[in-house]
Amino acid sequence: MTSLESAAAELLQGLAQHLAVYDMTKVNEDLLKELYENLVDSETKHDLGEVYTPDWLVELTLREANFKAGQSLLDPACGSGTFLFTAVQLLREQGLTGEKLVDEALNNIVGVDVHPLAVTIAKVNYVLA
Repeated sequence: MTSLESAAAELLQGLAQHLAVYDMTKVNEDLLKELYENLVDSETKHDLGEVYTPDWLVELTLREANFKAGQSLLDPACGSGTFLFTAVQLLREQGLTGEKLVDEALNNIVGVDVHPLAVTIAKVNYVLA
């Protein structure tokens, strides 16, 4: 293992220890959305044409579309992953848990973005969901 790999493993282990005190099953919103919105400067937002969808509208949209297990969801400009996060939450609400939930999400819920920070934050939100 290289020193970089050791440092990364140590960092992730420390992060996992700090997060272990939280009950992740109670996370019901995109917690990192505001962080992402504040980290990206307004010029970059403008240049990339970024527009943020409010959580309530994401949930309403997915509920109106009757999103459920077996359906696919592609968010081609996922930003922090609010649609992805909410879709996984709706699957949980419909009774999917554990391996079935993970398989359903991995096979049917996908997001893409051009901004590397957005991709990183969306990945974290996906895991949190």
